Amino acid sequence: GEASLSDKGSVFQTGGGGTNFEQAVQTAFVVTLIIRGNVPCIESGELTEIGLQVKKREYETDDLLAIAKNPTATHRLLIQIKHDISFTKGNDQFKQVIKDFWQDYNNSAIFDRNRDKLIIVKSGLTKHERNHVKSLLNWAVTHATETDFIKEVERIKAKNDALEVFHEVLLMVNNNNALTDNEIWQFLRCVDVLEYDFLNEGSVDKTYFLNLIKLSRRKDSELNEVEIWDRIFARVSELNQAGGNLTIESLKNESFFHYFENEKL
Repeated sequence: GEASLSDKGSVFQTGGGGTNFEQAVQTAFVVTLIIRGNVPCIESGELTEIGLQVKKREYETDDLLAIAKNPTATHRLLIQIKHDISFTKGNDQFKQVIKDFWQDYNNSAIFDRNRDKLIIVKSGLTKHERNHVKSLLNWAVTHATETDFIKEVERIKAKNDALEVFHEVLLMVNNNNALTDNEIWQFLRCVDVLEYDFLNEGSVDKTYFLNLIKLSRRKDSELNEVEIWDRIFARVSELNQAGGNLTIESLKNESFFHYFENEKL
């Protein structure tokens, strides 16, 4: 959703910054798919398919669906890309994302709570988000019971505040039906937050992906890594409009694929 004019993001969004950020993240995942790379949040999970704008596939969380396989299972990452979301109960974007997450999380036809992940991607985390929201989500995974988790969180006010925000927003999206500590803990175990700095001049993440393209492109390719990134980015823009998807097989039909050293991949 676009921000209203009163939001500080409006000028930026009118200039397409939000869209550019979303497409840069999607482009990074396409590069990962081409090089048969691993995705964040899944231990040695090789990316096998991505879907863009997947509302028509029954998902509420629709910016990016990444499907990854590791030796034991197939995992789905449902990704919402919001460059400037803030993790506060007054933030409409945050409420909408949690609402969509909660719906998908409770739909067992499309979401497996033991394997799948709900991910918010942002262009930069604030100090509070990095120290407290991100570690709250890490703790949910690393603590074996909700009692251990809650006990640990309650020791630190800022973490307790972050948990309270999730609690209150979940209550809203659950039609004000009370949730147990266990239900909240189980949900947070599936949620993660990632940051990519694609909007910065001198972006570290973009350089990282350009290096991957440089290492895997054909030596006789007439395009350099920046031009190849731009071709993929343009194609992602088309796929977004069509709600398209890409698999390791279907990639072979994409014009940008022949810039890569297929034998190496």
